[in-house]
Amino acid sequence: MFVYEASGLRSAAGEASGYGEVAASDVTASTGRVSSTGGVVKGLESADVERGLGRGGPVRTAVELAARGSEAPMVGIATFAVVLFHDGRVDVDVVSATRDRAEWERLAPTIRAEIAKRPVRVAGRARALRVVVRVEASGQFPGGARPPPTNGTGFAARGSLGGVMESKDQIDIKLPSALLSYRTRKCEAALGLSASGVGFGAGCAVGATQRVVSARVVEEGRL
Repeated sequence: MFVYEASGLRSAAGEASGYGEVAASDVTASTGRVSSTGGVVKGLESADVERGLGRGGPVRTAVELAARGSEAPMVGIATFAVVLFHDGRVDVDVVSATRDRAEWERLAPTIRAEIAKRPVRVAGRARALRVVVRVEASGQFPGGARPPPTNGTGFAARGSLGGVMESKDQIDIKLPSALLSYRTRKCEAALGLSASGVGFGAGCAVGATQRVVSARVVEEGRL
């Protein structure tokens, strides 16, 4: 991490022209050169992205449409980094994926084709625009509930041996208890045992699961 002191930091061009000091936010740590866009502009762009007003909307749409296709994984989360160059080139990389990374990577040509339908202009003197999009595909029942992951199904048991908790004013006695449950992708049943009695509950989600895809821009900036 590089820290620059704003005071006393001057560029050769600034000294020659008499424009004075260069703000620390306008200096890139990697090269020491003045940023092509300026710290104020970058700050405004970050605020726009947080409010969903950035320039990466068409990129988000392209990633989401590609993820809705038949070639995309049925479930999972992936993060794409899309770089739009001033000359029209588009680079698409998978930064991370919870599963099926190779299948997510195969969506790159589709994403490029969708972006070509909605060209994004790279404004100013920037060389390119980089947009990072997070996309999630999951199953969901009509009522909004989501089925558990595979490792969350089957039998489960938990319980407590009870105990005694003593404070200055009172003594709390916790009786032993146990809970047995069985869960499938759609239904769940549970049996509770305690000194006060036995409880049982069961239920199932209504309808069949539908595949749901959502995407959002998590980062955006000029290069």
